[in-house]
Amino acid sequence: MKSVVAVSVAVLLLSAPHAVAEVSGTWVKSKSECAIPSGERDEFEIGGRKILNLEFECDVKSRSNKNGYTVDKAVCGGEGSESTEIVRYRVDASGALHIKIGKQPEEVYRYSCR
Repeated sequence: MKSVVAVSVAVLLLSAPHAVAEVSGTWVKSKSECAIPSGERDEFEIGGRKILNLEFECDVKSRSNKNGYTVDKAVCGGEGSESTEIVRYRVDASGALHIKIGKQPEEVYRYSCR
């Protein structure tokens, strides 16, 4: 019995570096945006299988991890259109969200208003 438990623990430890870290929260680019009500400011919210922004909403269909980034394949819609996008993001040591949607350049959202 002890060997089964030891093997199970070893498998969990070896697979941990490949696990996808769950990112959850809201971020804005500048602290001054916190004076604007949520829903009216340029804010990213990530939680569960959703990525939300002022102009669109994405439903995550698959999630993986590559080079320290969470990589989501998501169906995103807004302003009457819908498309499948690859969304790459990570939260750095200072808590800033680095996010890249499709072929757009990576943007950094450094602050949380909560």
